[in-house]
Amino acid sequence: MKENRLHLGIYARVSTKMQANEGHSLDVQREMGIEYAKSHGWKYTIFEDAGISASSEDVAKRPGLQSLISSIIAGDIDKVYTVDIDRLSRNEMVYAYLSKTFRENEIEVITDKGSYDLNDANDQLLSGIQSLFAVQENIIRIQRIK
Repeated sequence: MKENRLHLGIYARVSTKMQANEGHSLDVQREMGIEYAKSHGWKYTIFEDAGISASSEDVAKRPGLQSLISSIIAGDIDKVYTVDIDRLSRNEMVYAYLSKTFRENEIEVITDKGSYDLNDANDQLLSGIQSLFAVQENIIRIQRIK
């Protein structure tokens, strides 16, 4: 008999040592997700990518994200927690793919700023706007470095 508790996929990612040292460490992201899951009585699995940029279109370079997607498609994950949408992606093509995958599998995305049911038009718009801000922020950061 399958247990009926929801299963939360916790996704954590840092791309730089600076992020890890400024309060966005994998440990902090994991703990926030675990605390959220426990406060709701949910099971959880942690997926993470350390030192990997979210701006690349190549999802194959992100084994934690690949594993999360596979678990979602297999029906093992009911909801996804990530500290911020930008942890998932800073690339509009990747976010479009993730958004489609979440919608097709009826996955709610939960962040510190709120939760998003991507089958709801308003939530899809809001999360998409946040994703575009993450893309723009990344472009500006890259231009400053040059």
